[in-house]
Amino acid sequence: MVKRALKAKAQVSARQGSKAEPKPDISEAEPCPQDVQPKLSELELMTKERDELDERLAYMQAEFENLKKRSQRDIDARVFRAKEMLLLDILCVMDNMDLALAQVNGAACKAGTDFENLAKGVRMIHQQMCQVLAQHGLQPLKALGQPFDPFRHEALMKVEQKDKPDGIVLEEIVKGYVLDGNVIRPTKVTVNVLPKAQAPKQGK
Repeated sequence: MVKRALKAKAQVSARQGSKAEPKPDISEAEPCPQDVQPKLSELELMTKERDELDERLAYMQAEFENLKKRSQRDIDARVFRAKEMLLLDILCVMDNMDLALAQVNGAACKAGTDFENLAKGVRMIHQQMCQVLAQHGLQPLKALGQPFDPFRHEALMKVEQKDKPDGIVLEEIVKGYVLDGNVIRPTKVTVNVLPKAQAPKQGK
């Protein structure tokens, strides 16, 4: 009886053991799919290419802006040079007109009404000419009574007047002009030059 009981118990244990689920073997777990790694590498490559394209685009935009600025400076310089050459030629006519106007004004004081009307017409033409030149950026330099400036004045004569400050412009011989703020022709002047012993000191 005892042997039969032990045998039956062993058979029951064997049946229960066969029904138990086997434990998973961690060492035999399936690896990650092989196509995941290539996809990550492809994404990194596309990101790198995008960054390089963005960098190249920014560089090209900066170069384009610099090119525009250089081109505009070149255009402005050429336009200024063309205006300068034209206006310098016109100024030769203006110089003669200034001389003629001075003669007309002097003669008008001695002549009658008819000559005065002629002088008035010449003055109007001269004024109109000055206005037209001013519209194109040309302005006369003021030199009379100003300290001599070698960048704006050209000394043709030097005289000594003790009652005037040393280095002052006493006379404008030929007018100078600036075009858009740049001196295109200095004023030809007469400068007061005192001996060093008589020249007043700075600050007095």
